[in-house]
Amino acid sequence: NIRSSGIDIIGDIPWGTHIAQLYSTKVDYYDVLVPYIQVGLMNNELCIWIYSQNTTYEEVKHMISESVHDVDLYLESGQLVILPYTEWYLEDNCFNEVRVNQKWNQCIVHALDGGFDGLRAVADTFWLEKCYSRTFSNYEKNINSMISNLPFIVVCLYDANKVDTFEVADIIMNHS
Repeated sequence: NIRSSGIDIIGDIPWGTHIAQLYSTKVDYYDVLVPYIQVGLMNNELCIWIYSQNTTYEEVKHMISESVHDVDLYLESGQLVILPYTEWYLEDNCFNEVRVNQKWNQCIVHALDGGFDGLRAVADTFWLEKCYSRTFSNYEKNINSMISNLPFIVVCLYDANKVDTFEVADIIMNHS
């Protein structure tokens, strides 16, 4: 159940790991998350990158292609999925924890039914407005128990320039 994270300072991690990365620049998170996704693709994991409005599909794909040969093959086969936050987290401009958790569960089933070892995800929270912060923090806390025994690894991205001290404390409490 131990997987390579692809993140040098973290090393190997078990399934069910929920990591937070506070970043100041996009370079910060690409330097960490491109190898994280690359290792997931090499290790037969379904990889999903949910990006926010601070980047684009094309930019994420380009950054991954800098390290992953034939990224288009992974996209075409469905092993790599790059989605905007609006298709994942929001419906009618509302965040609903139950709906999002159902999506995660469906992805895990899809991964296992598709012959993958599990699910590896990147979730960029740049979209998160203050009005969602308490609800989202509760979601982050609850997802730990949901994924703890599942073949699922996720890194949540938080822009250090957008969070205050209390939010940083919640982020630390809600992640491995």
